[in-house]
Amino acid sequence: MAGRPTRLEEGHVLPAAQPRTPMPPVASRGGSHSLAVTDELDRAQKAQPLQDSIRAWRDANPFPPPTGLKADEAFFDELSGEP
Repeated sequence: MAGRPTRLEEGHVLPAAQPRTPMPPVASRGGSHSLAVTDELDRAQKAQPLQDSIRAWRDANPFPPPTGLKADEAFFDELSGEP
């Protein structure tokens, strides 16, 4: 069925998919892409797991100590528009 349009809905027609031309090897494109790929692989290897990143951030930024004061519920209810 190559060459026939694909019908999605009444009135909407998409052309049939064309065969893709393979890209030339990385080396024949000047080598800049191989540097980018190498850099990305290096970055991925140095990546730290998310849980470790969050733990390090929480250690550097702990919660403040509790004040022991009671929250004024009426004030916050009024602030949020509750009666």
